[in-house]
Amino acid sequence: AQYVCLEMVMRTTFVFLNEIEVYGTEADVHKHNLVHVEAVEPGCHYTGNIEHWYCTDCETVWSDAELTQITNHMSVILPELGGEIVHVEAKAPTCYEDGNIEYWYCAECEQVWQDEARTQLTNFKNVIAPAAHTLLVYVDAVEPACHFTGNHAHWICYACETVWADEYLTQITNVKNVIIPELGGEVIHVEAVAPVCGVNGNIEHWYCEECGQVWQDEARTQLTNHMSVILPALEHEFDAEGICGICGGESDLLISVVPGVDEANPGETFTVEIMLDRNNGFAHLSLDVLFNADVLELVEVTNGALFENFAYGAHLVWSAAENVTESGVLVTLTFKVKKGVTAGDCEITLVCNEAWNSDELPATVVLSGSSVAINDVVYGDVNGDGKINAADATRLLRYLANRNPVTGESNVEIFAGADVTGDGKTNAADVTRLLRYLANRNPVTGESDVVLGPTK
Repeated sequence: AQYVCLEMVMRTTFVFLNEIEVYGTEADVHKHNLVHVEAVEPGCHYTGNIEHWYCTDCETVWSDAELTQITNHMSVILPELGGEIVHVEAKAPTCYEDGNIEYWYCAECEQVWQDEARTQLTNFKNVIAPAAHTLLVYVDAVEPACHFTGNHAHWICYACETVWADEYLTQITNVKNVIIPELGGEVIHVEAVAPVCGVNGNIEHWYCEECGQVWQDEARTQLTNHMSVILPALEHEFDAEGICGICGGESDLLISVVPGVDEANPGETFTVEIMLDRNNGFAHLSLDVLFNADVLELVEVTNGALFENFAYGAHLVWSAAENVTESGVLVTLTFKVKKGVTAGDCEITLVCNEAWNSDELPATVVLSGSSVAINDVVYGDVNGDGKINAADATRLLRYLANRNPVTGESNVEIFAGADVTGDGKTNAADVTRLLRYLANRNPVTGESDVVLGPTK
């Protein structure tokens, strides 16, 4: 049988059940492009439909195969049956109980969705969050010692606190069973001792004779070490006499600088003795002598009689196989005052590098320095030219010959060096000293046996 679309505008004369005769052009005839839709039963949450046929071109819908009962797309739909929707909150899994993600399901048909709008279909299996030991930690074996426990290797879940003896988590045990007891050892209590000069003290502490472990408390919770419990010895505070203001003890050595003069003039030499004033016994000593090298020149070093072994270079060093206990002069130093220096006190001090006794124990040393007043006056340089010669004697004689006996003034200029004897006066005694100085001066070295300036 042939089917034509009755919705078209046609010029038709006869219509039969099995055959249709159409008057008109062929273009006026429409042949249906039919689709057969099987019946689908509706569910709780989806629609169904009755069996039907429809044309994809003209969209006409029929409920029968003979295309005699025209209907429409809405009429062939069977509505969903409906069913109670249950909302399940998310639940975190535990070590032994499954959890789940948030989901919705139908109590009638057990359809499952991940979202409230029911667009993301899933199933009960996929919404499950399996139980698991999420805080599982492996604990390595630790050997016990005198005063701390050890343990066997084990696995522990810090979420449920279950302990297993094997990595497959089949052998459940407990914390007590994996602990290995401490080995034990005698604990010694040490009382606190205050430090004193030269001797360390200590805080109160406890220690094990077996393993050497040290604690600050009797309960042995505050671990420390032997170095940390020591209180350093106090430093002696010696006065100039070598007596300690803390403990009252005296230093092993008391060494002083003793100049041979109180003052010196440019070009003059003087000696300084390094004196060992107190000696409780030592076998090795190293000193440095400090002075202003712009003012003084060290011209000679002479060892004293206390030590045979003496060396002088960068340091003054004395050594002996046994302790030397005598006191006296360690060394005599000869200095020369450089010319052209400024007047003032020149300090001579000592620094101790090392001091040991024959037992290789350090010796306490107290040092005291001294100073020499350096004059900028060149005694005998009457005319101020920096030299001492016959011209100075002539100038001094002219000065005295032209001096007013009443006022003491003279019209001849002289300089401070005209006070040749250094007694604060300028008179005939200065002429005599200057002439003697010149008469006894070595023509080669320029040195004289006669001293200019003050003499002791």
